[in-house]
Amino acid sequence: MITNVLNPKVIVFYLALLPQFISVELGNVGLQIFLLGCIHNVFVVNGATKLARDLESILANPTADAIDRHYRVVPSDTGVIVETNKGRFYLSWRHITPVVNGLRA
Repeated sequence: MITNVLNPKVIVFYLALLPQFISVELGNVGLQIFLLGCIHNVFVVNGATKLARDLESILANPTADAIDRHYRVVPSDTGVIVETNKGRFYLSWRHITPVVNGLRA
């Protein structure tokens, strides 16, 4: 959460998107902005948690088939390929393993 506060892209996102959902007539504008920010963070954290669980299941069984959600996780010998509707990226096992182990702790 603190990285979002300090990230200029997130600040621009909030300044560009959130004001259209704020209504002065409904009362406390600061509270409305805070609640919309919290809702956004819940969705982001939920998506990251699902991806972490999927990566953990692939670590447990590297020979498993691909996992299909709104993204696709395809295991390979040296890591996984995560495909989304925006593109794809590669994660090597040496980067995945410490993160998943940290989430387990």
